[in-house]
Amino acid sequence: MYFFLCNLATMDIVCTSSVIPKALIGLVSEENTISFKGCMAQLFFLLWSLSSELLLLTVMAYDRYVAI
Repeated sequence: MYFFLCNLATMDIVCTSSVIPKALIGLVSEENTISFKGCMAQLFFLLWSLSSELLLLTVMAYDRYVAI
């Protein structure tokens, strides 16, 4: 169980750290643009981390189901 919780916490950190830095820079600076490649890279990492998190939650639910 702690293995899954550690991986879930890591996925949460990856998910937020893929979006928040550029959002904060956009809020502080006057020029609020992002390149197409930067946007696609950010979208790729966000979707990858969210899908990994959903897969991990599914595995955790199945593990709990088997334990019961």
